[in-house]
Amino acid sequence: MQFTIEPITITAALIALLLGLWLGFIARSGTKRRAIKLAGQVDLLAQERSALTAERDALRLERDSLDERLRPLAAEVDRLKRLDAKRTALGAEVAVDRPADATLVEPNDPLDVRRLKGVGDKFAASLAKLGITRIDQIAAWSGADADVIDSQLGAFSGRIRTDRLVEQSRLLHEGRTTEYETRFGAL
Repeated sequence: MQFTIEPITITAALIALLLGLWLGFIARSGTKRRAIKLAGQVDLLAQERSALTAERDALRLERDSLDERLRPLAAEVDRLKRLDAKRTALGAEVAVDRPADATLVEPNDPLDVRRLKGVGDKFAASLAKLGITRIDQIAAWSGADADVIDSQLGAFSGRIRTDRLVEQSRLLHEGRTTEYETRFGAL
């Protein structure tokens, strides 16, 4: 048996091949144009990202520089406030000393936890149930201490970190009220 190829079959195969090549070329050229366009957009976004990153870094440096300039000024203001308080105290009657380890504090006491932003009467009562009534107690906490106390606060759980109580307490305990007011607002 001899295999013969008809000229019509060859012609049909060639037309199908040419038609397939032509359709492939059309499809590829559209995809290629879209790929070039997307590559251009990616380049623009990369440039914009680089510019924003550089701007962010510049702003961080500026913030750090301003913080460094603020610290000595805040320390000086606090020093002057302490001097003024001493001068005022010398003119006033002798104040009654209380023991350093007293756990109960008066509502107007500068060590009262209610001076901290975010600590109201209910939160202060929850802290008092755990024996925490003074700012200097909170200022001495480590991260682990804060986590242990936080786990015992029930409805107020999570507030130690979100209200930044340890940071607030340390600033007030160290007498850095100007820096405190800059970060957290007026006392």
